[in-house]
Amino acid sequence: SGEIDLKCLDGMVNHFNETILTAVRCNMDIKFIASGESAKAILYYITDYISKAQLKAHVAYAALELAVRKLGQYNAFDDEITLRAKHMLQKCAHAMISHQELSSQQVMSYLLELEDHFTSHEFKNLFWTTFEANVNSQDPSLEC
Repeated sequence: SGEIDLKCLDGMVNHFNETILTAVRCNMDIKFIASGESAKAILYYITDYISKAQLKAHVAYAALELAVRKLGQYNAFDDEITLRAKHMLQKCAHAMISHQELSSQQVMSYLLELEDHFTSHEFKNLFWTTFEANVNSQDPSLEC
């Protein structure tokens, strides 16, 4: 049905207020903060949460390096350079995606098969190599 019913039946589940949750339409938890120790802990959590990066550069480079190493030795008789380049890009993308942190909202959106982006414009694909070949056939250039 695509509907999520929220229930707090377990003591380990964070409390929530249905009215606030409906009004703000975002992730929220309710917790009484009675001490300075709790205030410091929640401040640390919030700071860490809002400042986390999607994927750190050194992790991305390490993943790319590993993907390139896994390609093995090149054999000119087995595959074309274009096919090899496509496989390398695909392996690099998969390596980076496998090291990416996902939020609970991203996971739920995927599980419920909801859209992951919204835009006011509609875009068309441009197949650059076909376009470039067509332009080059109409007006040949020594540079291309």
